[in-house]
Parts: sequence; C-alpha cells; structure tokens
Amino acid sequence: MKAYLARAVAWHKKGDDKHAIADFDEAIRLQPGNSTAYNNRAAAFRDMGQHDRALADYNEALRLDPKNQDVLANRGLLCRRPINGPPTPRAKGLAF
Repeated sequence: MKAYLARAVAWHKKGDDKHAIADFDEAIRLQPGNSTAYNNRAAAFRDMGQHDRALADYNEALRLDPKNQDVLANRGLLCRRPINGPPTPRAKGLAF
C-alpha cells in the first residue's frame, strides 16, 4: 500500500493526476481505512477541477480521522474557492 501511495504522490507532483488517482485508488482498495490516501486523492481531484469528488474524499478522510488538521485545512481551502474564480493552486506537499 505504501508503494502505491508514494508513487501516486510522485505522479501528482509531476502533474499527472490521472495516474496519481489510479494509484490512490489502489492504495485505498488495499487499505480502505487510510485517511491520508483519501486526502491525497482529493487533492488530485481538486487539481483536475473535480471538486465534488474532492469534497467527497475530504469528507471520507475526516470520517476516518476527524481530528486530521491537514484534511480540515484542505477541505476548507476547497470550500473557500470562489465559484467562478480561478482554480486553487496545486498543493506543494502531500502527506503520506
């Protein structure tokens, strides 16, 4: 699971969110209780402009780990985004 998560983060940092999401999906399949995988997949969805899917993943990450400050901050930034404004900037760092 850690290998998929690490590779997904590398894909995301390169801007290849399609491959990142595929690896985050596999990490979640192998360890469905991992809030970090949901948080990071949400960031990839966010950067692809799929905000509904990002919000769903942030919410799942919080369900799994309600006190996770990274997820709370990321979800807050997503929800703060102006409706017709520019996309949020790509996250500099992802947890894993």
